[in-house]
Amino acid sequence: MVNFKFVILLKVKSSLPITWPARLALLLACLPLWLLAQPKYEREYRVGSQQLPVEARQFVATTFGSTRVKWYKEENLSGYTYEAKLRWHRKKYSVEFDSTGQLQDIELLIKARQLPAATRHQIETYLQKAYDKAKITRLQQQWSGPAACLSAAIREEEVSCAYTIHYEVEAFTQQAGKRVPYELLFDEGGKLLSRREIIDAPNTNLVY
Repeated sequence: MVNFKFVILLKVKSSLPITWPARLALLLACLPLWLLAQPKYEREYRVGSQQLPVEARQFVATTFGSTRVKWYKEENLSGYTYEAKLRWHRKKYSVEFDSTGQLQDIELLIKARQLPAATRHQIETYLQKAYDKAKITRLQQQWSGPAACLSAAIREEEVSCAYTIHYEVEAFTQQAGKRVPYELLFDEGGKLLSRREIIDAPNTNLVY
């Protein structure tokens, strides 16, 4: 596994001494910019269902029934997660769990034309303004919230609790002659929440 270390270096030139509270305030002000641009590294590989936490297997079985599931272990910069990939009702889903089997989110593969019109306009406007060229290569609707709530929403049952919808976009961009792949996360209205450079070539484990 590749290890990465991030160091934020804050240097301020001034004839006046800077107190530690002031330095801390400056550092915290810089953090949102760093978080917005932190890179994405992922490596995933197939695992057997017996290697999965019981909670993860139970959620998938309860929500999606007996449909065929392919399980993956995904290593990233903060540790590892488990992901279930499956087809259900002619739709492609990926369900991500943390290392203990707690649900993190559910993602549904969609086309740009399936986005709400206003959301699509916002995303396309951002891409046009931020880059010389940009091509969306993958688009997913991402649902997060309480597990029971998401299970009911997926099955189109009555939902009595709140959940959040985001849109995850993978795009190849070009700026000043440099091509860079990014993973972009937008809120339900199309506002950019985060941007991560994809520093590892996309893997081939996209089979459902």
